[in-house]
Amino acid sequence: MLDEITEVVGTLSAPSFLRSGAVLKKLAARVEQVNALEKETARLSDKQCARRRAVRQEIARLRARTPTADKNLRIERYLE
Repeated sequence: MLDEITEVVGTLSAPSFLRSGAVLKKLAARVEQVNALEKETARLSDKQCARRRAVRQEIARLRARTPTADKNLRIERYLE
């Protein structure tokens, strides 16, 4: 009986595992990018980290106020 239940559960959950694998494959490139940034970020001082946070917050506020901010290059001044 337990074997039959295990088989039914396995059959029902197989599509989810396949989808999960596809999602993980798509995320693999992003994981590599994050891992590369970790080395760069580890070298930053606390002051540099705080400055980066402040710039990101300002960019987020600008994007919230002006949805076309990326297109009209208003964000460029924060990226220099």
